Amino acid sequence: KHTAPHEVVHLTLTNMDKIPIFKRNGMTREKIMNAKAKQLGVEWNENTNKKIDEALAYDFENYLDENPQYKRNLDPDDRNSSGFKAKLVLEEIKAQKFLQE
Repeated sequence: KHTAPHEVVHLTLTNMDKIPIFKRNGMTREKIMNAKAKQLGVEWNENTNKKIDEALAYDFENYLDENPQYKRNLDPDDRNSSGFKAKLVLEEIKAQKFLQE
């Protein structure tokens, strides 16, 4: 089950090129996705798109977790935590990268 902020990231990324504040500041979906792909050590393409999108959404959840008013469970061993879900996404990205080599 995803949080509302998690889903907002997906909606924002999908519509980023249509949102004036992002356009004015030169922020595009392509730039964001490529930057995250580079950080993860993968190439942004059709095969990695969904996982990179998920990694960004979990990054945002984790960012909110640093602020006490948005406190959530980050325990990477608790299956219900955003920390655990983020760990799974990163493991899938690493496995996919390994398979591409």
